[in-house]
Amino acid sequence: MEKDRNKTEHDFTLGLALFDYVPVWFFAFAVLFLAAAWPLRAADSPVPVDPSAPPVSLTARYVANPAALAASRTGHTVFCAGALIAVFAGFAKATWKLLLVLKAQGGAKRVSQKTVDFLGARFFPRQLTGLLLMAVAFLIARRAFHWNRILPACGRFPALLFLILMLLAFLATGYVRAKKFDRLSARSNWLAEILNCVMQASFLGLVLSLLAA
Repeated sequence: MEKDRNKTEHDFTLGLALFDYVPVWFFAFAVLFLAAAWPLRAADSPVPVDPSAPPVSLTARYVANPAALAASRTGHTVFCAGALIAVFAGFAKATWKLLLVLKAQGGAKRVSQKTVDFLGARFFPRQLTGLLLMAVAFLIARRAFHWNRILPACGRFPALLFLILMLLAFLATGYVRAKKFDRLSARSNWLAEILNCVMQASFLGLVLSLLAA
């Protein structure tokens, strides 16, 4: 009975289904910028860092230590794999919602119900897998990043503002989902997606502000 309900009973609108893609794009751009800024180049000799000098970048563009460079490149591969999984999870869920709306309106007739079910199933395991791989990537490549610059930069404007907004949206999302969240209710999904949009936009803003620090 629950299986049939998941396929047919919903009050999604086309606007909601399309809005579902917005936070996914924010997240995708954020991880793209992170992957592009990842330290992957070897330095001919160690480059001393003057603590009193203003930071040019929060990442070590050139890594002198061969072991650290190898770890950074491995971490980059793991990060990209995790990012692809997480982004796929978001796009799959948004597409699932869009197909439900189109099928309810008599469209998307060539798309099988099996495909729709595949896109809508296991969103959280996919997302969690991707995020865990991304976190592991930073642990692997931890020696290639200037953490002594990154952490203080998080406490300065505008990075601090984005960080606070991201954390507040994250906590609010957890509260909403704990209060009998209905995945097939348009009202529940609008609230969750607005919060998710704030969270992912703040994440993108945080990334850009740190990379520009």
